Amino acid sequence: MSKHEYNDLLFEISRKIDAAELKRLVFMCRDDLAKGSKDSIKDVLTLFEELEKQNYLGIDHLDTLKNILALLKKKSLLKKVKEFEITRKAQSVGIISSLKRAAGTLVGGAKNSERNLRTWML
Repeated sequence: MSKHEYNDLLFEISRKIDAAELKRLVFMCRDDLAKGSKDSIKDVLTLFEELEKQNYLGIDHLDTLKNILALLKKKSLLKKVKEFEITRKAQSVGIISSLKRAAGTLVGGAKNSERNLRTWML
């Protein structure tokens, strides 16, 4: 999953959290925010940006977001975050597997080339 998809997920979540829930979120996250930033948070996206600045939220760091959604009892949003996380991890594993296969091909190819070179030199 790309950074764009991550940002879209945050935007979608922000649209489903109302003003009363925002106050609750800011209070819940007060220890995770930089001093003085709490007063400048007027919407959920700004809260997410502040959490990202403090490294409590990121494309590969979704635990804080999942905890928040669980406390707010936003089951459908929590499910979307978990699905995003699973898909992202699956894509990462796929990329790593592809790289390992490519590296194996390169190593195998290099061994064959070395063997062919020795045969040719004899």
